[in-house]
Amino acid sequence: MLKRVLRKSQSVSRTMAPLSHEKVSAKRPCSVISPMAGPSKKAKSDIALTPKRKRTFIETWKTQFLWVRCVDDIMFCEVCREYPSIADHSSKLYEGVTGSKRIETLQSHESSKYHLLCIQRKEVTEKGTGPMFVALKKQAENMKPQLKTMFNTAFYVAKQKLPFRSFEGLIETSREEWH
Repeated sequence: MLKRVLRKSQSVSRTMAPLSHEKVSAKRPCSVISPMAGPSKKAKSDIALTPKRKRTFIETWKTQFLWVRCVDDIMFCEVCREYPSIADHSSKLYEGVTGSKRIETLQSHESSKYHLLCIQRKEVTEKGTGPMFVALKKQAENMKPQLKTMFNTAFYVAKQKLPFRSFEGLIETSREEWH
């Protein structure tokens, strides 16, 4: 009986690991399955046979991400392309995504530093709310009467066929009225 137990324990140990005096053979079956082993050959072939899902642009993304565009199957950020001096040129959405289009790409781009700067620049440009725009608008309003006088004077000089040298003198007299 002791011999039977010994033989069984040896047979179990042989299936798990070779004995020190045995040669290791690649063809030798192993009864222990490693948790680190990948899928079997059959499972791999099943995966290869299933077609991959083609990730295309979904039109509803345009309502969620107002800056995204897809032209000729190229998805890109319209705002970042509008302000290339600020945009991150290495960004996938600046260059344009041609492969699989994923919402995760849009979400990460939306929170990127350079994209946010481009959005901010667009808002300031469209609304005209920045300090520079306010100053330029005020300056343009102040210059309107002066420009009107200068154009009227130039028109008068041209209409009367006067030498253009007289324009400067006429403008100098008008400047006294502006101040």
